Amino acid sequence: MKHSPQTRQYRTMRRISLLAVCFLVLIVTALIDARYATGQAILMAAALLVYALPFGRVNRQLQKQLDAAARKLDSDSLSFLDSTLPVAAIRRNGALVWYNEAFHELIGQGPAPGRDIREAIPGFQPQKFTEPDLMDGVSVSHAQRAFRVYASPLRELGQKNDLLLLTFFDVSEHKALQAEYKASRPVVAHIIIDNLDEISQNARESDKAMVVGGVDNVLSAWAAPTGGILQLTERGRYLFVFEERYLPGFIADKFSVLDSVRTLGENGALEPTISIGVGAGGESFADNNELARQALDLTLGRGGDQATVKQGASLEFFGGKTKTVERRTKVKARIMAQSLAEFLDEATSVLIMGHRFADFDAVGAAVGVARLAMAKNKPVNIVIDRETSPALSLIEHVEHLPEYEGVFVPPLTALDLVTSSTLLVVVDTHNPELLESSELVGNAAHVVLIDHHRRMASCIESDLAYHEPYASSASELVCELAQYSTGGSALRKREAEAMLAGIVLDTNNFAFRTSFRTFEAAAFLKKMGGDTIEVKKLFQVDFDSYSDRTQLISAAHRYERITVLASWNGPDHPGMGVVAAQAADEMLDIEGVEASFVLFQRREKTYISARSLGTINVQLIMEALGGGGHATNAGAQVEAPLEEARKALCDAISRSLRENYPDLL
Repeated sequence: MKHSPQTRQYRTMRRISLLAVCFLVLIVTALIDARYATGQAILMAAALLVYALPFGRVNRQLQKQLDAAARKLDSDSLSFLDSTLPVAAIRRNGALVWYNEAFHELIGQGPAPGRDIREAIPGFQPQKFTEPDLMDGVSVSHAQRAFRVYASPLRELGQKNDLLLLTFFDVSEHKALQAEYKASRPVVAHIIIDNLDEISQNARESDKAMVVGGVDNVLSAWAAPTGGILQLTERGRYLFVFEERYLPGFIADKFSVLDSVRTLGENGALEPTISIGVGAGGESFADNNELARQALDLTLGRGGDQATVKQGASLEFFGGKTKTVERRTKVKARIMAQSLAEFLDEATSVLIMGHRFADFDAVGAAVGVARLAMAKNKPVNIVIDRETSPALSLIEHVEHLPEYEGVFVPPLTALDLVTSSTLLVVVDTHNPELLESSELVGNAAHVVLIDHHRRMASCIESDLAYHEPYASSASELVCELAQYSTGGSALRKREAEAMLAGIVLDTNNFAFRTSFRTFEAAAFLKKMGGDTIEVKKLFQVDFDSYSDRTQLISAAHRYERITVLASWNGPDHPGMGVVAAQAADEMLDIEGVEASFVLFQRREKTYISARSLGTINVQLIMEALGGGGHATNAGAQVEAPLEEARKALCDAISRSLRENYPDLL
């Protein structure tokens, strides 16, 4: 075996010392008693012979294998022993056979040959060195250094006790440069003051300047530690560019700048809020800028006063603890009505679809769009599963109109009605997982989306989207479109009542999420013949359902002091969804209750209805369970038994209250 000068000298001195000690002992023994010296000499000779023969054989074998490995690596000038690279030979089970001085320096006072290499380098995994990826290398960390380890077989695989020659390449500097490169990558953020128009309209110039200046100061103080660029690009809009190393800190802090901006209104001034869209992980500035723009659109679609981080396809949401601030204008409604009219003109047929278990709002909005299509003499059908819809009474109410004969069709029938020029209008949902038939979206020529729910990560791809989370209901949005469309003036009395029923349901009799636009829409529907008494009759339930609702409420109990939960353990029936929603609404009348939750099981899923007075954002809680909705009205479908879903709900409530509303506990 070829040794380094230091190793040869060390081993020679060790052997000489051992022989000297043996002869010294032999001489002392001979001086005392020659008879013992003769026997001792024979035993020492035998021991040396036993020691030398096997180790000599092992050394010769290993030398041959190392020489063969050197030839395979085409490194005639490389001496493993003299190399500054750590080199070691191990067995397949991880046992050390040999290593050079560089490896010995790496492991320090590590195990001797024959011991496991994992004792020297914890976490090392010899089993990763397998064919055919033997030379791909394995990453190893040791002594605060990073290595890439490559292996070369010293015998043919499959033989007993075959060996691997490991070579350790120090890649610490490379790793550090790689980490620094990633940390210095640019991140782009778009920031907008949500309610700047409202502040401008309702505040004096001095107050407006104070609020806007306060927002600017808060944002500047927040951005300053990053050394990034914060630039006011236009009125109420900022561009913020910083290094990626600071993004984890913002995420860990849950973008507390949202709360800092909101506190500017605590002294009686108008309360400003901001929305943030962050783009990271793109290949260039332009990619991150586009990701930031998409993230900001998503934030605004969720009601504002939030931050959305978009890293490639990954999305994270922060904030959203307050009520949404209405930012709609009638100009947008007029433009959307004109665009919808153009799509209707181009289509040869129209299909309208809502979410599964379509409620009064989904049906009401669908009926309103159907009237706009009928006014243009387009064949129209509303896709709905009557067996699962809790709005069957509303469907039957509308079907009294002769033009609605055969208009309501099940999803399977709708698939046969799709052509290459069919327009699909999706109402009251934007989540592809909640549609009555997701296949229709891919088969229709064009898709128009009309929804009022706060934006979720997954969204239907559409050619035209009228997505306004500030609206009370989808029926309200369709009502506004109708006022700017030729078919709006042709609304029938029962159609107006259907849309009015949708608004009544989602606002809980105009108690929640109402604005002047909501009452304007209701006034228009009243003008078109909508009868509030007929609408109230649509919400009537049979005696059994009423009894179920009272049982639910009586079985409710408080949780975390400010919320109340109720579970339905009785048999399921088609009207249970309405019963649960009504029970959740009524439980908000209990003193001290800020949010209510009702659970019931249907087949393998547990359904949850959540309601809030506005202090607690129940949408955040439902999103944690895979659902969504609004700050005051949300729901979820959990694929779990009732008790398991109830436990998950309790965990989500506790976590949300402690993270977002600790002052309420």
